Amino acid sequence: MRMHEVTADQMIEWLAARYEAGREEYGDAHLHRYGLVDVIEEVLDAINILKLWAERMKAENIRPSLEDPEAYERLVDQVLDGFADVLFLIRDLDAHIPGRACSDEQGGHRVWWSEEG
Repeated sequence: MRMHEVTADQMIEWLAARYEAGREEYGDAHLHRYGLVDVIEEVLDAINILKLWAERMKAENIRPSLEDPEAYERLVDQVLDGFADVLFLIRDLDAHIPGRACSDEQGGHRVWWSEEG
């Protein structure tokens, strides 16, 4: 299966399966983690993964099937811009929640955040 073949219903099923798997693995740990930091970390990872994927496409000289090769780069840039928007929306959301909701007893060591936060 390819990503572009995944239907909206399948995406919802995938989301539910990942939710259930996460609940089984982590139980109620989310009650003792700074959840918005978890979300930011996942988005930052997604940005890095997309950039590495784009590097692979260049390194392997893989060309998109678009008539306009620049359209491919614009699509990648749009995804990266969308991730950046999400980062700032989450940061803005954080400004409106009480500090008691930001505890992180089970967050463990977090790259950069543990040193800076």
